[in-house]
Order: sequence, then C-alpha cells, then structure tokens
Amino acid sequence: MAGPGFGGIDSQVSQFAVTLRDVFQQILWYNDSLAAWAGQTGPVAALKSTYGLSDADANTIVATLGNLADLAAKYQGGSGGQQLPVNYMANSRSMWGGQ
Repeated sequence: MAGPGFGGIDSQVSQFAVTLRDVFQQILWYNDSLAAWAGQTGPVAALKSTYGLSDADANTIVATLGNLADLAAKYQGGSGGQQLPVNYMANSRSMWGGQ
C-alpha cells in the first residue's frame, strides 16, 4: 500500500501551519479587545455586570482566554520580553505558501 503523495502531505502541513497561526492571532486580538471593552473595571467584573454571569463563569472565561493568549504569545516567540528557545511561528512561516 502506497503512502500519501508529497503534494498531499505538503498541503496538509501548510493548512495546519496557516490555521494555527490565524487562530492564535484571533485569540490575541480577542483577549486584547475584551480587556479594552472591560476598561478599568476588568473583564471579570464587566462580564458579570453586563451579562449577569456568576463569579465562577466569568473567572473561567477570563482565565481560559488568558491561558490561550499566553499559549499564542509563546507560539509567536514569547511575551513580556521572555524569549523562548523556539519561535514556532517563525519556524512554520515557510509552510504558509504566501498566505
């Protein structure tokens, strides 16, 4: 039984690289926009007052988004001046096919 052709492998890896880059960027933008929307009250308080969420639900949303944003920042090479040994985004750039 023959394995997948190179074109199929190349296409699939490229699709993964572009999708991951785009999703991580969306996470960072959404995290920033939530913080900007919440202003000085903070996202937890703003979610509670605007949508009537419980402390637990608001904290879960903010913590989960924060963890995802931290992962996205690490993917892009680190955050807050903390450089990581591998910049995953830069390493996958060649697979984006100009996208």
